[in-house]
Amino acid sequence: MPIPELPINTLHYNRIAPAAWVSVIMLLIALGRVGNVSAESKGPRVGVNGETFDFGEVPQKATVSHVFWLKNVGDEVLVIEKMVPNCGCTQAPLETNKANPGDSIRVEMIFASGYFDGVVTKFTQVVSNSTGRAPALTFTATVVPDSLRSGSLRAEPPLVDLDRDRPVLVDSVWTSRVALRNHGSEPVQLSLLDSPDRDVTVEMTGQSLAPGDSHELIFRFPRDLQDRVFAKSVTLEVTGSQSSRLTVPVAKNLRWGPRTLSAEGS
Repeated sequence: MPIPELPINTLHYNRIAPAAWVSVIMLLIALGRVGNVSAESKGPRVGVNGETFDFGEVPQKATVSHVFWLKNVGDEVLVIEKMVPNCGCTQAPLETNKANPGDSIRVEMIFASGYFDGVVTKFTQVVSNSTGRAPALTFTATVVPDSLRSGSLRAEPPLVDLDRDRPVLVDSVWTSRVALRNHGSEPVQLSLLDSPDRDVTVEMTGQSLAPGDSHELIFRFPRDLQDRVFAKSVTLEVTGSQSSRLTVPVAKNLRWGPRTLSAEGS
């Protein structure tokens, strides 16, 4: 864009030129920014809305997961060449490895807590044809043995094992329930921070919990549940005098075959 000509009359220059020069300078800065943005968007580029997730308190010998989205913010096809976890306890499978400009790739990061104890931080490096920086999808979790649970909010049971505790049929939907009990001396507020985007739907029966009271997490599963295998989790935000997070794993590791599950009350 051509720079506008300035007046050459001295009196007029003294009165107007400073403002005009400011306008020119601001215009040049803006053009420079546009040029930089344009240069940065050339080629495929990975954008991540939140590279880090905190699960909060997680039980041992459980599997939890969180979905990250890799968006192509460039102007050419993005190709994810591989995902490189820094630990064998972590997986990050891809359903597709290509995204057109403006599209996103779903990455479900899965962590097996095993016998970890305490705060754990793991990451998965994204290797791609992106022209920008390579993001690292990172999570933290505080793995706690059952015998050492001390938080004010506790899930009872701490995880949903569908192979051990079969769901029941309620209104033609397979359903499991977990009690959320306030074991502290002060009231807390609960909110669903993160829940599965498939295989499981989750409902919480209330948000305010007085000391000693409880609400329920209600898990509902599709009709073809017996043919599915998955490991999901629900993360709760707990606010009160102190804030914390609690994650409840939901797992089904076996295919049950064609047999029919028992209906509620039968």
